[in-house]
Amino acid sequence: MSIAEKIIWVMMFLFPIFVVMLFGLRIIGLIVLLTVSIIVLRTILWWYNEKNSKNI
Repeated sequence: MSIAEKIIWVMMFLFPIFVVMLFGLRIIGLIVLLTVSIIVLRTILWWYNEKNSKNI
């Protein structure tokens, strides 16, 4: 096999992995954003409820 053929084979093998990594990172980022926003919202709601219950 020539060098060019080897490079083509490596590219063909690595390209799908690269695509999966990119999409995986994007999905992981979305999941992290969602969980962080949910935690922040729940904390704010809990704090608001605590503040209101003390006033009563």
